[in-house]
Amino acid sequence: MNCPHCGAPAPDNARFCQECGGALQIVCPQCGQTAAPGVRFCGNCGTRLGAQDGAKADTKAGLMGAFPSPPPPPAASPAPSAPAPNYPAPTQYGMAAPPPPPAAPAPAPAWQAPPPPPAAPSAWQPAPPPPANAPSWQVPAGFEAAHTGYEFIGVMPRFFAALIDGAIVGLVGAVIMALAMSGGGMYDEGTLYAVYTIVMLLSLAYTLLLEAGGGTLGKRILGMRIVSADDGGAPGFKRSLVRNLMRIVDGLPVMYLVGILSIASSDKKQRVGDRVAGTYVVKK
Repeated sequence: MNCPHCGAPAPDNARFCQECGGALQIVCPQCGQTAAPGVRFCGNCGTRLGAQDGAKADTKAGLMGAFPSPPPPPAASPAPSAPAPNYPAPTQYGMAAPPPPPAAPAPAPAWQAPPPPPAAPSAWQPAPPPPANAPSWQVPAGFEAAHTGYEFIGVMPRFFAALIDGAIVGLVGAVIMALAMSGGGMYDEGTLYAVYTIVMLLSLAYTLLLEAGGGTLGKRILGMRIVSADDGGAPGFKRSLVRNLMRIVDGLPVMYLVGILSIASSDKKQRVGDRVAGTYVVKK
């Protein structure tokens, strides 16, 4: 048969035209039997078909031709599969058990006492005793820490020792003066100054050299000696020089007052010169 809308040929069992999409057959709403366009009653059940059924069919066919169905969406790609868990290999009776955790170190037994801490070094060590053949005046090493066994000399013994030293130096000066005056009985001011200078230099050399070795003749006669505070030995020339230079301070303001007060206030009987030089005056 031909399409009643566009005249295009169409198969007998076709319901819509392949060219224009128009309806070729009308479906009976009562029994579902198809009929040709323009037929007003169903040939099977006699139901009135009417032109509106054909128009509805034409309209539906036209809409379907004008708006074709959208193509189906593309199939979604399968999601990437997660990596298979690394399970342990199966055993004869099922899955293998995970390995046991490492064993913790065993605690020390309760009866075991911790090792004692190392002993701290002692801050004070006793001074070694003096050797058997050492002289009685020699102070052992570490004299500063072990001075309690020695007797320090105070003001009065030093004063008498200074008188003896002054008498010795004065006697030597008198001899020099007598020799200077014996030359024809000349007596002038220049000779006196020269003799005084010589006597002062001799007195200074006498004090420095003898105290560097341990004490002047006056101190040795009265049984005392000057020692170093470091090792108890002879002070040496450097300490003797510092000790005698500080006599200027010890002699202030008059009559050796600063030196006397310094000795009286010191438990080791040190004057200012002894404190600065690091010396002691001890009994032999």
